[in-house]
Amino acid sequence: MRKTNTVTLGAAIQSVLAELNLRHGVYEARVEAMWERVMGRSVARHTTAIRLKADRLYITVDSAPLRSELFYSRMQIRDVVNQELGVEVINDVFIY
Repeated sequence: MRKTNTVTLGAAIQSVLAELNLRHGVYEARVEAMWERVMGRSVARHTTAIRLKADRLYITVDSAPLRSELFYSRMQIRDVVNQELGVEVINDVFIY
C-alpha cells in the first residue's frame, strides 16, 4: 500500500494564505462583505472605510453621533465580527 499525505481543500488554502501572508487581506474582505448584514443598513451607509491591520479593526464613519455610539459598542462589534468569521481575528476596534 502506498501512503498518501492528504489534506482537505480548506486546509490547503489556509496553508497557502498563511505562507503568502494573505490571511489578513482575506479576513478584511470578508469583514467588508458582511458589514451591512452584521451592523445594519444605516451603519453601513455611514461607514466610509474598514481596515484590518494585525489584530485591530479600524472603522471610519461620516457621522459624529454614530461614531460615539459605535465607540461604546466596540467590544460587541469585535465579538460579532469574530463570531461571523469563525475565528478570533480581531482583538480591538477603533472608530474614526
